[in-house]
Amino acid sequence: MGKIGFKRSDRRYRSDDGQEWDSRFEWQVWDGLRSAGYDVRRATEDDSIGYHTQVKQGRCLECGSVSVLQDRIYTPDLYVAGLKGKRASSGSSYYVECKGYFPADKRNLFRSVANQATGIDLRIVFPKEIRLKGTTKTNVEYIQAFCKTIKVGIWNKETGDILWL
Repeated sequence: MGKIGFKRSDRRYRSDDGQEWDSRFEWQVWDGLRSAGYDVRRATEDDSIGYHTQVKQGRCLECGSVSVLQDRIYTPDLYVAGLKGKRASSGSSYYVECKGYFPADKRNLFRSVANQATGIDLRIVFPKEIRLKGTTKTNVEYIQAFCKTIKVGIWNKETGDILWL
């Protein structure tokens, strides 16, 4: 079908079957994984990952401590349960985040999630490797340097595959 919103910043996309997606890129990755035989679904609130961030200039009113944390929740885009027809073994399922645009606030989010959410296989897919604004690193180099527990991949539009780096 195509783009839903009229604003440039609105990336929502409606697929041919009428489903609404956060972006066309997210739908392409889902469709590519499904076409390759993976058991893939959209992640729900049940798949949410908890983490916390430091509150800047925060102070506890009871004890006066300046070390105050805020609990947060992150929900990935997709959940891959392995190949269809094959029984999912431990370590064969993982979460996928599809990121076309990777601003500083999202970089900080993934840095926090990578450092705190142990035992969760989270992978980020980019449409291509690009230099990040305000840094000398590319999006792939940033994940490899600061989010060591997160696998990163590049989407191949022609073949519909992900090249895991």
